[in-house]
Amino acid sequence: MPDRSITFTSLDETVQRPIFDGGNADREWFALKARDGRRTNIVISNVRVQNYALAIAFEGNRRRVDEFNSSNRVLRCHFLNIGERSTNAIALVNSRENRILDNSFVNIVREDIPGVSNCSNLHALYIRHHSSDNFILRNSFRNCCGDPVRVRNDSNNNRINDNEFHLAGHEATYSEWYDPSAGECPSWNNHFRNNILDRNYDGRAANVFDLRPREADSCPEPPRGSRRLRTGGNIRL
Repeated sequence: MPDRSITFTSLDETVQRPIFDGGNADREWFALKARDGRRTNIVISNVRVQNYALAIAFEGNRRRVDEFNSSNRVLRCHFLNIGERSTNAIALVNSRENRILDNSFVNIVREDIPGVSNCSNLHALYIRHHSSDNFILRNSFRNCCGDPVRVRNDSNNNRINDNEFHLAGHEATYSEWYDPSAGECPSWNNHFRNNILDRNYDGRAANVFDLRPREADSCPEPPRGSRRLRTGGNIRL
């Protein structure tokens, strides 16, 4: 109900976070599948989630823009050893106006099997298919083998600011991609500002961003003055 919320949190934030351990199971810890085009108001706060393929997914309809969910929050959580047989730790699919604040992502890795899976395709946050107006603030990312933040397909006006990245990234810390052959289009007016970047996963100097491919002729013209990414104030150690 848009005027109510459901909260998963510890009874006492002054003690150790409750631990949810998936035992390396090939499954997600929490998935919301809501396509009503309204606020869902899920709050997940101050828990530790470890040893799952996927930690959290907020999923609307990837093909119908008006069938979204929105206004969920992930606050002060710790995500550890997430990603085996997965492409993300937290997935947003046509999910809007969420707040992902003050969390830590550690060891977002998976086994790299030639011809089967590639760790570079694993992202701590995968923001895709019309997931717009989200705030990703003050999080810590450590030991992430793929680009820790990936944006895809008409996911616009997201703010990824004031985060720290250590040994995180394959091509870059922030990357954007879309598949024109599947009718997908670029994302516009995302912000990546005031973040601290300390080397990629393999120890190379961290690239701030990687945007691919170029704008497709089959996609609508963006609003005047739009840019795919706006950056500023990022510090590379």
